Amino acid sequence: CARSQYRAMSPMLDELRTRHPDWSGWLEVVGMILEECAVARHRFLPTKVDAHEGPSVVARLAAGIDAHALDAWLQRVSYCAGDTGLSGMRKFGSLKFSTGDARELFDAELDADFERLGAFAERIEIEVEPLRAVANLFVMPVMHACRETESARAAVRSWCEGYCACCGAWPAYSEICGIARERGLCCGRCGTSWAHDVLSCTYCGTHDHTVLSTLDVESDVRRCGIEVCERCRGYLKQFRSLTPSAPLEVLVRDLCSVDLDVAAADRSYVRPRGVGRTGTILPLE
Repeated sequence: CARSQYRAMSPMLDELRTRHPDWSGWLEVVGMILEECAVARHRFLPTKVDAHEGPSVVARLAAGIDAHALDAWLQRVSYCAGDTGLSGMRKFGSLKFSTGDARELFDAELDADFERLGAFAERIEIEVEPLRAVANLFVMPVMHACRETESARAAVRSWCEGYCACCGAWPAYSEICGIARERGLCCGRCGTSWAHDVLSCTYCGTHDHTVLSTLDVESDVRRCGIEVCERCRGYLKQFRSLTPSAPLEVLVRDLCSVDLDVAAADRSYVRPRGVGRTGTILPLE
């Protein structure tokens, strides 16, 4: 099933290359990440669970991830990023990571800990923004492996928060699905989807209909809009479809709809900084 999902992404990636030729090098990295996510359960499936209750499924399962596999994966992602031809990524092609670097980077990116990511970037003498872009993709296969565990499935069944039960990230977008028009949230980091109230701000949680609305905008993506909240000035892209997105599809749909992010920013709406489970509610700026 995951393999077929990956093959279904190829036309979408090809469309992105046509629309954004300057993204071609980076989309090669995205394609490699998606391919790895499709088989992640064989390489990164955790072997043990922390007995203590943690703030997310990934945080509880991280101790069971093979450290050697994680080290090798970081090196592979780094080399691939260095081959993109992008000026900010070239140095990644010559980096040699030490044992334990992958775990350090994984833990920092899990929490979107910008201070730790900055310190890591300084230590390996690379700019922090390219590192954050690489780190975001580096953790995804592990996140997808955790999503396939029973721990994640059990957590999602009873979940009603605005952030992901599996990895703690804010959703990439919402979906209004089926004839019943049920609303779900989709995580771009681990591919988890979960039900959420139709009339509710994903970020600040308000149910006040006077401050919640959906903007209809011109976009290359059909059947879409932007959910906005006047209370916290947060926004979330929204898609309307008959069936929910497949886990591997979320990242690509997020990339395909970057014009919606631009439209929201033009209207001074923003997304929160960091990940939801750390307690961040108000937008970054």
